[in-house]
Order: sequence, then C-alpha cells, then structure tokens
Amino acid sequence: MLLTRAQQVAQSDDDIAVALAEAQLAVGDSNLALQTLTDVVSRSPGRLDAQVLMGRAELLSDRTEPAQRRAKAVLDASPEQAGALYLMALLQLGHNDKASAIGSLERSLASDPTLVAARTQLAELLAERQDWPRIVE
Repeated sequence: MLLTRAQQVAQSDDDIAVALAEAQLAVGDSNLALQTLTDVVSRSPGRLDAQVLMGRAELLSDRTEPAQRRAKAVLDASPEQAGALYLMALLQLGHNDKASAIGSLERSLASDPTLVAARTQLAELLAERQDWPRIVE
C-alpha cells in the first residue's frame, strides 16, 4: 500500500520519485527504477542525482553504454559529483580496469566521504593488492 501511494505521488514529486527509485534499486528492481527515473529525468534533466541513479539502474540492467554516457555527462556538468564518480568506478571495474576504478573511488570519497559502497569497494580493491597502509587511511 505504501509503495502504491509513493508511486502515485512520485508522478508529480521528483524528490519522492528519486527516493522511490533508490528503494526500487535496493530491492533489485532496476527496470521499475528505470521507469521511475525516466519520468524524473524528462521533467528535470539537470537533476544530477536522478541522472546518476538512472545510470546505476542502466548498469544493473546490463545497459553499459547508456550508463557510461550518462556518467560522463554528469561528470562533464559536475566533475566532482561523488555518485557519478562511483558509477564510473563500477563501469571501470566492469572493464577490469582496477587502477582507474581505484582513482575514481578515491575521488568519489574525496567529494563525499560518507559513501559506504564506494569505501567498501575501494577497501576490497586495495586488499586485493595487499595495500594495507592505504586501507587503514
């Protein structure tokens, strides 16, 4: 019932729509998140958080090229946008470019040190390299 009400409100409230899309991604429904975010992005194309979230949904839906274009577009508009840097790191990992992914993750965390997913991913990559001093930082 709550989800149904949120979907009704999300049709006109971009903040609620973005929160709803985050929840949809959290439960693994990237297709529904893409639908929700398509509406937000069409109404507010300059909303970078929605663009980044849409890129994550595209990536989870195996739409790598659109996700990469979206990440680059957000980074062109805001080079230190933490979510876009994290998305770029995920794309780089998909291409097995771990060195670039580490750089993107570090830049992401420099912009927003609270990004737990980026911090976790960075720690895993550094552990693979046995770079213990950098993990402790």
